[in-house]
Amino acid sequence: MTNSMKKYYRISLSILLLFFFIGINTPGCSKDFGSNKYIKHFLNSINHANESTDLGNSLALKNSNSLTINYMDLEGVVQLRKKALYEAKLVDINLLNKDLEGFGDHYRDEFIKGLELYIEGWEHYDRDKFITGQILLDKWGSWYSQNLKIIRSL
Repeated sequence: MTNSMKKYYRISLSILLLFFFIGINTPGCSKDFGSNKYIKHFLNSINHANESTDLGNSLALKNSNSLTINYMDLEGVVQLRKKALYEAKLVDINLLNKDLEGFGDHYRDEFIKGLELYIEGWEHYDRDKFITGQILLDKWGSWYSQNLKIIRSL
């Protein structure tokens, strides 16, 4: 991994801390919203993304005196992102859009696409895909945090 990828990775860990602090919880969601199997996949995808961010942030703190993070440690972050992507692809985008206009579109175009590019960038040492994936995830995080009250009321 190049130094610029390490730099952007550290930035991504800080920004995605947002997922950890605003992760969706089922309290506040209607019974129908939380009981739907597609919504459970949505919640699982967010939880895995939160776990990934939590692990990445702990690695960044552990290695705060160094510009390097062990490749195998970072692989754990990527594996959690893969779990998030797996769950995300099982979500019914139309159902999300039905509950809140644009919800599914943002989820598909920013969260899912961001995870795909992030993972591809990591696996193929493609800095542009890695960074583009992170930008999309950041965009999703902003949209999600702005709409969290509405999402929790569904």
